[in-house]
Amino acid sequence: MQRKSIKGFTIVELLVVIVIIGILASITLVSYVGAQEKARNVQILSTVNQWETILRAYETINGTFPNTELDYVCLGDSYPAEGPYLADQCMKAPGWGVSRSQQLIDELKASNHSTVPNSVLPSLTFVNMSGDSEYYRGLLYLRRNGGFGITYALKGDGNTCAIGDSYFEGDGFVACRRVLLGDPYAGL
Repeated sequence: MQRKSIKGFTIVELLVVIVIIGILASITLVSYVGAQEKARNVQILSTVNQWETILRAYETINGTFPNTELDYVCLGDSYPAEGPYLADQCMKAPGWGVSRSQQLIDELKASNHSTVPNSVLPSLTFVNMSGDSEYYRGLLYLRRNGGFGITYALKGDGNTCAIGDSYFEGDGFVACRRVLLGDPYAGL
């Protein structure tokens, strides 16, 4: 009797191939998520730089940075109500939220004769030291202690902020502070 030789893969060979494909897929996924975070952070930093240019042009024309009715104001034209946010809100923390100021936007547009960039950015959740969640989805203009600044949030750590910007960190999250004039962050 002659035996026929059946050609194919053994179970062990198939399992080895499946494990190798799984390892390659996980490496690709990690790289993809990292690339998304970097792209998101670059978008935010670009928007911060645009706003800084607009605010500095305003200061050059008017001799001071814009004064606002509130210490913190959202920069941008439109913040829709969604998730934990109310309409026009770009930051929400326990007990308070930060809203946009149409007066500020109108002032900047009139003074610079330019459009303002859209600052509605992907939302980040930060758990603060007291264990409460804070939500950020845009840029905050700060007028305090005679100083002015921009606060923005990124994924990463303090090294993710633009060079020269100070920061405070959470778990995988960093709030960066760009000083435009004076020391608006003193006492925070």
